[in-house]
Amino acid sequence: EISSLTKAEPPNRIMSSFTDTCEGDACWAAGWLQHSLTISASISSDAVYAVETARLEGPLTSHMSPDSFPTRVVPFDITVMSIFFILLMTLVIHEIYAAYRKPLLANHEEAKSNWLQLSYLGSWFNMFFIIAMTVPVSLDFCLQMGQSATMSGFFLSSPIIGSIVGIIIGKVICGEADWNQRFARRLMIWCGQFSFLCTLTIAFLLNHSVHLSVPQRRTNFWFVILLLQVSTMVSSMPTVPMLVMQNKVTPTSEKTFWMIMAQCFRNGGMLVGPGFFALTAWAVKRGQPVAPISLMAWCYLGFLLFGECLALYSSMVLPTVLVPLPEEPSAPETEVCVTMLPNEQRERVVKNMVWYALERPFSISAIEVSTIMLLEVSYGWSTELCGTAFTVVAGASLAFSAISSVLLSRNFLTESSVFFGANLAGLFGVLFLFDFGTGAAGLLLADGLVYGMASVANGIAEGWASKAAMPGTNFSLEIYRLQNTIAVNCARFISPIVARTVLDFGGRNVYACLQLFIVFLGTTTVYKTVKLVWDNKGEDEKQKPIINKEEAMQNTN
Repeated sequence: EISSLTKAEPPNRIMSSFTDTCEGDACWAAGWLQHSLTISASISSDAVYAVETARLEGPLTSHMSPDSFPTRVVPFDITVMSIFFILLMTLVIHEIYAAYRKPLLANHEEAKSNWLQLSYLGSWFNMFFIIAMTVPVSLDFCLQMGQSATMSGFFLSSPIIGSIVGIIIGKVICGEADWNQRFARRLMIWCGQFSFLCTLTIAFLLNHSVHLSVPQRRTNFWFVILLLQVSTMVSSMPTVPMLVMQNKVTPTSEKTFWMIMAQCFRNGGMLVGPGFFALTAWAVKRGQPVAPISLMAWCYLGFLLFGECLALYSSMVLPTVLVPLPEEPSAPETEVCVTMLPNEQRERVVKNMVWYALERPFSISAIEVSTIMLLEVSYGWSTELCGTAFTVVAGASLAFSAISSVLLSRNFLTESSVFFGANLAGLFGVLFLFDFGTGAAGLLLADGLVYGMASVANGIAEGWASKAAMPGTNFSLEIYRLQNTIAVNCARFISPIVARTVLDFGGRNVYACLQLFIVFLGTTTVYKTVKLVWDNKGEDEKQKPIINKEEAMQNTN
């Protein structure tokens, strides 16, 4: 043991020169002392790392470490980069053309345009398409980057911080009061291109990080977070202008329909995303394991490809001039519409829907990140197979949204009954989240019910709030949109962190209790809202005999 210590290499050149000149016991003592210090420092460093890891790791992921994953990197293909370059140049050329003439697919004769609505719907599709692409590999990605399950939740939600800042900036520079259509259009196009360049930089940085040491990966992780903040801040600046523009081209009678359609496209993004992720993973892996970091980089390239195609379409369809909507005749209502409520109650409807925008996204965002984690860690599913969970959940949501649209359009049910009934069904679905021995099947059943019913309710909630909002008040459409978007983003920021932490340390049943509490809060808010409509409906029916009596007297005279 002593002889091995004397043969140890000195750790630095100063000690090496000293031990080369010393002799006998002095040489042995100096080498032994330096080697002891080196061992102590190494043990101390490992102990610090172990303590830090122990503070963040829960029982569910304690067996996983950065060294548990493959390290193969797949470099970016020149073909993919060429496609990006062609799409970008096409968009630039079209914008030069649109500066002097009408965009190719824009409608300057009338405000109502289904092609334009498709652009708005595509934006919602893209947002959830990105979520469905990144969530399946997010846990393995963060663990290989030297982070924990809790930090994987933070990674998914951290862009929300930049998003909130961007939304506020966008409202200030392009609000409804001082509307400038040309400026709003440029904002919607060029902010997306800046975000595209930031995300492309992130993809290159991630692919470079695979073979770095764990401390260096941790450092790069925070560079990625910073770039995500910048990217989402800039890409979120057109959010309020886009919503204001959509309101200007959407007739009041069609607002609930287009809100439900928006929810369908969100679900569509969740439905298509897993399949596109599986296709991307297959194309990248080619039958060989790939580092989760490199796979995440390729996922970024995958949704950037779709996003750039959407940006090109939007540049062709967004008008430079908006034509005012014509006056539309009042349509018969199957129940008291929120526009018929007194102003105080209309304000209460808007405020309730802002609260609901905080409660509902918390629940569905928790489902998005927690289901994948449970399936992968507790039930041993692969990342590609975990992505199919989104297909099940989004498919159920899409079916529920389509059925509710048919029922509402044919007046089989009233909006208030569908609104409240969907929340009650979601509350019932939470019970299947508890671990009663149903395994992954029970988990997916619960997710389908809770997520699907929340999708139905969300379309009606946004439609009601848009109708109840009044211009020139503190519950105008612009103010509602700003508050609603901030509430959604705050919920989506907090939810992944809380949900994955609760799962890691508490398990499935504690997570189910959290979901039960949140969904109950949302159901209570919806009940308070629909009760305003039901109460006014009762007062309206009480006054019908009086109105009929007055009409009869006038006819007699």
